[in-house]
Amino acid sequence: MSRPYALAISILFHPVFMPIIALFLIFTSDSYLSNNTSDEAKNILYLFVFILTIVMPGLSTFILVRNKMVSHITLPLQKDRTAPYAITIFYYILLYYLLRKIPNIPGPMLSVVLGSIAMLLIILVINPRFQISAHMAGIAGLCGIYIGLSTSDIILGDLFITCLLIIAAGFVGTARLSLGAHRPSEIYSGALLGFLCEYLVIRYHLFL
Repeated sequence: MSRPYALAISILFHPVFMPIIALFLIFTSDSYLSNNTSDEAKNILYLFVFILTIVMPGLSTFILVRNKMVSHITLPLQKDRTAPYAITIFYYILLYYLLRKIPNIPGPMLSVVLGSIAMLLIILVINPRFQISAHMAGIAGLCGIYIGLSTSDIILGDLFITCLLIIAAGFVGTARLSLGAHRPSEIYSGALLGFLCEYLVIRYHLFL
């Protein structure tokens, strides 16, 4: 894969975009999550997710770069990732807390966020010793969310969308390898971690 295409795929499927894509897939599927949620509530959820999983982590990382606490916005070095990951976990926990305050919030919504928190915590702990691919964890987590919700009959899954997500994961892994950002072991472990964290939490209806 050529470098320009690999860069484009890495940007398009950056981990920060996975939660908002997951929410979009949930609300555009045939499910009680979508059918029993008002448009106003959907907009609020989109706003919460957009601010706390894209805007605030991105802004915080930018501040870290400006203060020379990390070398670049793309976090190329293993040591660069600890502070941004820790800050991102804080925002995800805040998102989970705010969602818990919403009356009658569906359990699967909480499971999705809890799975993301678990995945990020594991990556944070592993990072000093092993640079697991956050890109692969993100896209595989998206696959785990969709397949987990589908196999639990929470949403009416679409085989075409499932195949597209798996193909997208393949492209992401290829792009990261082409850029030399990760070794194959880091790609495979990221995919396994991301998928299992989301799938298992959703499949077994785990939330606090």
